Amino acid sequence: MRKKIGMIFIISFLFINKVQAACSYESSTRLKNFFNNIHVSYDYEEKDTISFKLTFTNIPQDLYLVNNLTGDKITHKGENLGEYVEKNLSAGQDIRYLVYGNTEECKDELIGIKYISIPYYNKYYNDPLCEGIEEYSLCQKWTTHTIKSYEKFSSEIDKYKNSLQKEPTIIPTEERTLSMFDYFTKFLLKYYYGVLITIIVICSISIYHLNKKNKFNF
Repeated sequence: MRKKIGMIFIISFLFINKVQAACSYESSTRLKNFFNNIHVSYDYEEKDTISFKLTFTNIPQDLYLVNNLTGDKITHKGENLGEYVEKNLSAGQDIRYLVYGNTEECKDELIGIKYISIPYYNKYYNDPLCEGIEEYSLCQKWTTHTIKSYEKFSSEIDKYKNSLQKEPTIIPTEERTLSMFDYFTKFLLKYYYGVLITIIVICSISIYHLNKKNKFNF
């Protein structure tokens, strides 16, 4: 079954500023503009395995491309002029397409390089362990590295879930210098009943002695 890839492939471009004397600045600039207009689109086919297909469009007559892995030359010629399809590419491949001049003045002059990184297909992306953490990289359909085994996948998922558990924040007790009043207040609160009974006893004895003195007129 053929499907359109719903992800971002990594593509980068490198312009070559050093040119041969025979290739003028104006010609080199024109070819670089052509280079920049070459478009690459991506499809994948999902059968027993995943295979990728690259489609190049807008390849001008004045440029040609070379796959650094296979040495295949890609030119303007073909069924559809300016279009080239490369099939059966494997996941995880990093390919450089070297773009050369194809004019009399700039023949075989390196104009730029297109870097393309094909992702890995993650067969575990729909696993029940990914429920609730679908945004995690190992729960995406496409990854930047291969997952060696289900055990490794499960282990990494457990680590990620554990990292999401927040530890309780411990607020440190505020320390300050206690005044004499603070100590006295603290003492009263701690020994409230004992102090209260003592005061009542002392007051009772004092009242008793005062009443006795008044009675006998001492």
